[in-house]
Amino acid sequence: MTKQFSALPVSNASTTNASIPTHSPNALMMFHAKMTTSASMPYVSAPVELDGNFYLDGGCSTNIPYQWAIEQGYNKIIVVKTRDAHYQEPVMNDAQLLMIDKLYGENYPNFANLLKRNTTRYNDEMYNLRQLADIGRVFVIEPSDEIKIGRLEPDMEKLGDLYYMGRADAAMRLPALKEYLSM
Repeated sequence: MTKQFSALPVSNASTTNASIPTHSPNALMMFHAKMTTSASMPYVSAPVELDGNFYLDGGCSTNIPYQWAIEQGYNKIIVVKTRDAHYQEPVMNDAQLLMIDKLYGENYPNFANLLKRNTTRYNDEMYNLRQLADIGRVFVIEPSDEIKIGRLEPDMEKLGDLYYMGRADAAMRLPALKEYLSM
């Protein structure tokens, strides 16, 4: 039997562990809670309480949960990236590091330290992902060109252009994806 999943990870603000909540007596309420938590961006959102713990977006702990999927035994893993193959997360400056301490250092010191290591962790994850893609363990769809918009981009024209680039990139990769899935 084929296992299917759609990962919606969240980051525990106290332990810094990434988790993917999977069950609830009320599936609709859990889905809403996961969506709210996963959309809680650091720096602009307060941590969201879920099952007595406080969480922020899962990207704080793991940018792309492909390793979780491997550990769960999934054989076919498709990753859709939002950055091109050459993107490297820039090193944080002193002002950014101080802001992390101010926002999270007192209540969530482990989380603050995790965020400070984000640049290295992201770049390492992307390197490992590329290695796995190169040997056919995962299939990656990524933008063909550099993404030049922010996380909260208000310009609908730019967002529309990005949407159409994404459709074109996915269409170009579709034959290779079909081959990957049939292996």
